[in-house]
Amino acid sequence: MTARIGLIGAGFWASYFYLPFFRDHPDVELVGVVRKDEPGLENFKRAFDLEVATTSVDELLAAGVDGVVVSSPHSLHRQHAVAALEAGVHVLVEKPMAVKRADAQAIADAAAAAGRTAAVALGWNYKRLSIWAKEQLDAGRIGRVTSVTAYKASSLTAVFSGLSGYGVVDVDGFPVEAEANTWARSDAGGGYLYGQLSHLLGLGLWLTPAEPEDVFARASFLPNGCDNDIQVSVKLADGVIATYNGQGRRPWAIRQS
Repeated sequence: MTARIGLIGAGFWASYFYLPFFRDHPDVELVGVVRKDEPGLENFKRAFDLEVATTSVDELLAAGVDGVVVSSPHSLHRQHAVAALEAGVHVLVEKPMAVKRADAQAIADAAAAAGRTAAVALGWNYKRLSIWAKEQLDAGRIGRVTSVTAYKASSLTAVFSGLSGYGVVDVDGFPVEAEANTWARSDAGGGYLYGQLSHLLGLGLWLTPAEPEDVFARASFLPNGCDNDIQVSVKLADGVIATYNGQGRRPWAIRQS
């Protein structure tokens, strides 16, 4: 039995990863995509043999899908995820889940009301090393955790500044690039915290899964208002003190940490 899957937000990451992955997966029937405007729709339809390529979320959902990936700009995750859940469709939301707590809660509430799954694409949690670490912690092999320090660095200053993308994906002659409207708008979830540190927070809060009781953060900002250096300190309910640090200024050609 195959799962009928659609994509809401067919931008760079969807073009680079999700669409080729689903197209080639034996248990997936790739139904269609939603993009914000019409240019490129026919290119996507031809390149991935889609039933639907549209600017309308409702049109994709009406085509009949079992699940959708929401990979639209961060500030639209709530709108698109809730629409899919209310239509009775399972949802995988790209990280960050949302840019506001109320938006994340609305997605969770919609999933509960619909009896459907809403998951967040935190791929680091599924790496073999991460799973091994989780097993060791859950088994108590290093004793009670009291302190967590985590660090991540990326070469993304130009992206968060709105000066460049990650590169270009060719979709049947149509170029697709990471857009400044997604990554470099401070009023729409642009910057390092949402774009990159969300990976580290997702992993850390899974490894030490107590509820945060107190959170403090500070950042330095690029001229466009997006954060590029971020520190988040968290006190968890079980007494763990955790610090998550990240920055987008890592030089190219250095192994990512």
